[in-house]
Amino acid sequence: MEERLASVSDGPRAHPGCRKGSRQARTPRQAHHRKVGGNLSAPAGRALQKPLLDVRPAYLNASFDEVEEEYGSFRTYLRKGLGLDQQDLKELKRDLLVG
Repeated sequence: MEERLASVSDGPRAHPGCRKGSRQARTPRQAHHRKVGGNLSAPAGRALQKPLLDVRPAYLNASFDEVEEEYGSFRTYLRKGLGLDQQDLKELKRDLLVG
């Protein structure tokens, strides 16, 4: 992950097949994102992203309800749904919980 972050911080790189300043999509995924969302850094794009980034009680409750229905408990979801073992959970608790 650190290697990925280091390469991102180096700034954008031009795709070898694109001219400098070209806004043409280089992959089918980029083409799809451009078609659906346009420029997500523009105000309209940010408005589309905001509901996805909000932490709303209704969103959290719906997520917990789905986990409960599908796995029976959150612990089972962590182990079977996400494939986390006891060591993974211990490391996550160490890294994410305060106190």
